[in-house]
Amino acid sequence: MRKPSYLFIACLSVLFILSPGKSDSANFTVSPIRLFFDGQKTNAIQVTNNSDEKLSLELSVYAWAEDEDAKDVFSPTQDIIFFPRMLTLSKGEERLVRVGLRAASGDKEKTYRIYFEEMPGPSPQEGATVRTLMRAGVPIFVAPRKAGAAGAIEGAAF
Repeated sequence: MRKPSYLFIACLSVLFILSPGKSDSANFTVSPIRLFFDGQKTNAIQVTNNSDEKLSLELSVYAWAEDEDAKDVFSPTQDIIFFPRMLTLSKGEERLVRVGLRAASGDKEKTYRIYFEEMPGPSPQEGATVRTLMRAGVPIFVAPRKAGAAGAIEGAAF
């Protein structure tokens, strides 16, 4: 019969000592999951706390584009305004976040993201715990001033 190695036993001991008793994370929903501005200047997002604990969120907004490698690029923007910037929700509470368009529509569609980021609260337990903080992003699409559909047929041969 083969004896377990000391390294294996040491690794198991470390994992047991560092393993959390409970893992907590936020449980909130945002609706709708994307916003469209097609001529209107204001919109709203409903946030619902589905957890048993009080939930604090901080909101931020960024312009959203893609680089040459099709990777997302986010940059701070003043084009979108929203209220409130921070909110605290009790168990089961729902709140509206007002979102407005400050910049005028351009010739091309503009894209943004508004983020709802959970703020750390007091640890509910003593001892080893792991607390994950959730960050949810809602895309915002601003339609161009004019919907310009144009097409052309080139190189057709009969």
